[in-house]
Amino acid sequence: SANGVLEVGDSGSQGRQLLYGSFSDLNQLPSQYLSLGENALNASVANPFYGIITSGNLSGATIPYWRTLVQYQQFTSVQLLADTPGSSSSFNSLAAKYDQRFKFGLNVLLTYQWSKAIDDTSENNYWEVGDAIRDVFNHKLDRSISAHDMPQAFVATITWDLPFGRGKMFGANMNPVLDAVVGGWKLNTIVRLNDGLPLNLVQNNIGYNYAVSRPNITSMADLKRGGHSVNKWFNTSAVSYAGTKTYDSEGNTTNIFPAIGNAPRYLSNERYAITRDADMAMEKSFPLYRESHLQFRAEAYNISNTPVYGAPDTNINDSNFGVVTSTKSVGPRTIQVGARIDF
Repeated sequence: SANGVLEVGDSGSQGRQLLYGSFSDLNQLPSQYLSLGENALNASVANPFYGIITSGNLSGATIPYWRTLVQYQQFTSVQLLADTPGSSSSFNSLAAKYDQRFKFGLNVLLTYQWSKAIDDTSENNYWEVGDAIRDVFNHKLDRSISAHDMPQAFVATITWDLPFGRGKMFGANMNPVLDAVVGGWKLNTIVRLNDGLPLNLVQNNIGYNYAVSRPNITSMADLKRGGHSVNKWFNTSAVSYAGTKTYDSEGNTTNIFPAIGNAPRYLSNERYAITRDADMAMEKSFPLYRESHLQFRAEAYNISNTPVYGAPDTNINDSNFGVVTSTKSVGPRTIQVGARIDF
């Protein structure tokens, strides 16, 4: 239209040889040996470096069998630094922006983005994203939705000089006293809607120099059947411990066969920090004496009092697995009123 502008565009990027962003261990036990079971892996065997290595965990006459199966048997750990290049990423988005100015003082700015971010490791900031490599010898296992993937995000910014009062659409010849009360008001509103960030599932680490262990899931569709209640954010019945155990006739564990799990690094259909938030402000300037005036402003944050829930507990070994115990930074509905005099 004459006073409106619509912009639509797409963008994409490919990242190669990006920094891993997290530490991993090149002396991780290769995953094909996990099927031997903990009894065999932890069994004591003769130490080939006995008498050569004279201190530390490898100085004894015997060592656990799994230590003889790692790549660098003479070392307990060989760290791959977080700033090592080798990761990859992909990002594609469709973005639209509409800016419209109406004759009666209403200005509307709408922005929308539909996107998808994929990578095999995301940044580590430790307060929101704590990534880890599941298998240092098979990075393809961890290629999934990125930790910062947000498929849809919408923001509406509305500014409206309300059409009431002298010289306006309604009440153009209004009494000056009445105009001083109802005329000249301005409304500002921001509405934010987005799909939130993806969850990642973990289980207690299996050891053997693995950085992280993930559970098994029956399917992504099964996870979705849990609904989104704070006491059960997703279908926890669709998640199971990765690995198997054997028992004796009295129910005591006789052996454990660990596994690294089939759950994706991040879940595309289970998210947290899903935002449905609106802020609003009303303001008016009252003339006083000569050039001085009183500015009044009333503000309401999260006017619908809609919570933005934090991530549920995603460790299958925890008693609160699937339970949300926190909210994010939006906070409850807050209303404040202020005034100032400019002279």
